Amino acid sequence: DQFDKFVGTYGPLVIYREGNKLFCNISGNISELAHITKNLFVLDGNAQIEFIKDNNGYYSKARLLVSQGGVFEELRK
Repeated sequence: DQFDKFVGTYGPLVIYREGNKLFCNISGNISELAHITKNLFVLDGNAQIEFIKDNNGYYSKARLLVSQGGVFEELRK
């Protein structure tokens, strides 16, 4: 599936798939990710998650963009 490449743990973010939908679990708070573009998703109404490829073409990092202007990057475990 097109979303399998994003599934994994990025710091406190656990990204997983159910059917054809992608979800994010942050400390027990689960939200469905709404697909915007190829590697950009909306996480609830307050944040976006962008998955970043490394030089080998592997999604090794997630960038969390929070509506208040914060940007957090988490490496994939």
